[in-house]
Parts: sequence; structure tokens; C-alpha cells
Amino acid sequence: MTRIMSVVGATVALVLVPALPSNAATLKAGQSYVFAERGATTISLVLTQNGATLAIRQSDKYFPYEFTLGNTGTRATVPIQWGLPSSAVIKFQVTVVSGTLVFKGVVLDAGALVPLAQAQALPVLTVYGDSIGDGWNSGGPINDSDGYADQLAGLLGHRLSSQSVPGMSAYCWGQYHVQDVVRSRPSIVIEAFGTNDVAGDFWGCKPTQDQFRSALDSMFSQLLARLGSVPIYVSAILPRQDIDVTSWNSIIQTEAGTYGLPYIDPSGSLVLWSDYSDGVHPNLSGHTHLATFWSGVVTTAT
Repeated sequence: MTRIMSVVGATVALVLVPALPSNAATLKAGQSYVFAERGATTISLVLTQNGATLAIRQSDKYFPYEFTLGNTGTRATVPIQWGLPSSAVIKFQVTVVSGTLVFKGVVLDAGALVPLAQAQALPVLTVYGDSIGDGWNSGGPINDSDGYADQLAGLLGHRLSSQSVPGMSAYCWGQYHVQDVVRSRPSIVIEAFGTNDVAGDFWGCKPTQDQFRSALDSMFSQLLARLGSVPIYVSAILPRQDIDVTSWNSIIQTEAGTYGLPYIDPSGSLVLWSDYSDGVHPNLSGHTHLATFWSGVVTTAT
């Protein structure tokens, strides 16, 4: 039976996972190791450099951080995630894409592991949207580790299940994937699509305003039917430097009102344009301002 033993120092926590006589755990291609932690900003694995390819998924995010180990046969401490919010309980899934992972444990730069059952018992914040909800340009190996949703979960004492997919729109994605939100078993939902409906998404989908309105109708009716009394907040599209989103936000506000859902505009929490990285996506300070804003909205209303 696998035991998890935590040895905590002043600044480093080494969590050993002895599972085999060799005092190392082995995972083959397609297998995963799931754990949760709180307080770390950088997480590493103590492993054997054997050429395996790994995928690291944080908080159920759509895109994992995927990389291939060196093939020296030596043991090493390899960072698998960094730039994390230190206040949140975060779930990670390490999946072997190819080869075999032989690892001895997890190294945290601070904090400690949280028992998985305890982490899974926390109330769940689900943000359903695009790259802004995913946390783009907030830092980390694929630059989405510390977004407003990640920070907000920590401020609320929730665990994040991110259902935000970079590059997607309400019209061509959101209205067809409500089941992903339902499966996350949320306690709070923030719906935050729209910027890719305005500008066109990564796949060439650029709806008219009428098509956008129909997508919102579909999403809101499905969410209400499937989630019952779970609080659902509808976010405005954040300001963009290249396109005026005012008329699109008017559609969101009208549709949210039709379904009795609170329409929330966090734009005033951002400093234009110093809180942006590229005129569309907030930078880390922008994400922090958004998290602070949303924590006031959600804690006041629930």
C-alpha cells in the first residue's frame, strides 16, 4: 500500500511516495498521479531522467504543460509547475504521455500536500470562459498558472475547476460544453465568454450579435436547468484596445436579466492599460485586481 510521508523543512517540503521495494513509484504511459497542495509557488518531482514525456494539468485546465525528460538515467529534481498562487488548494494531475515515469516524491518550495479527499471535499469554483478565465499571461510554464480564477479560489477557500478554454467563443464552444461545468460539481459558477465572439476565435468562428445572443440563451437555460440553486454570475467582456465591446456587453446584460442572473462588470477594477499584457489579456497585476474584485462580489452575494 502506498504511504505518503511528508518531511517539512523551513523552506522546502519533500514528500516521499514509497510504493515499490526500490522506494520509487512507477507509472506507465496513460497512467496518472493526482495530488493536491497548498502554499507552494513551485512544485518539482524527484525522478529518473529516462526520456519519458509528461503532461501536468493544474485545476482541470484544458491545456496541460507537456515536456520530455532528459535521457541520462540519473536522478534529478525537475520543476513541473511554477508561478502558482500560494493561498489556494490546487489539484494536479501528472500523466505519462509516453515512456515510464519513475519518481520518488514531490518537492514543494513551501506549504504542504493536502490529502486528496480533503481537497475534493472543498466547495468548487468553476469559471467557464476563454483564455482570460484560464489565466493567460499570469506566469508559469505555459503562462496561465496564477490567473484571477486561480487566485479567487484561494480567496474564497474553494478549489478551482477551470472550464475555461483559450481561444473559444460562446457561439462555437460554450453552448455545446455546459456538461463540462456540470461534471465539475460547482458551488459557484462564473460565466465569462465573449471576447472571442467579438473578435473571432482561434478556429475562425466569428458570430453575429444575433448568433451570440442565441448562444447565451442556450448556455444560460442549460446552466439553470442542470445546476439548480448553484449561484451563477455572468461577467461582462473586459475592455479591449482594438475593439469597442459596449454593444456586445449590452446583449450580455439583457440576456442575463432575462434569466434572472446577475450581470457583473469587473472593468472598473482594472487600470487601463497598465493591467494588460497585450491589449486583450490582463497581466498578473490585472488578474490580481480581478480576483480581488470578484471576491467582494461573490462573498457579498452568497
